[in-house]
Amino acid sequence: WVPPTDATLQDANTVVAMTYADVLPVFQQYCGRCHGGGRAQKNLNTLNYDALMGSNTVRPGDSARSILVNAMRTGAMPKGGSMPAAEIDKIAKWVDDGAKP
Repeated sequence: WVPPTDATLQDANTVVAMTYADVLPVFQQYCGRCHGGGRAQKNLNTLNYDALMGSNTVRPGDSARSILVNAMRTGAMPKGGSMPAAEIDKIAKWVDDGAKP
């Protein structure tokens, strides 16, 4: 995993935990068409933090056991397309960092 170019450093060796704002562009590009706004298929809205966290698909601190990350890693999502590994890694890092707002 490579920190985003706009990541803020706490010190020379520590990157601040990722937030939802860091991953929202990924959700907008790859998920929002089916899981955003009025089109929240399967009651999953990735474009709204509270709705996403209420879906029980994200397990803060544990991307390996998060339904959302596993669906991306296995290629089950996004339907009919693919997502670059770097973008999936970014979502996983956010989840592992605690899935903060």
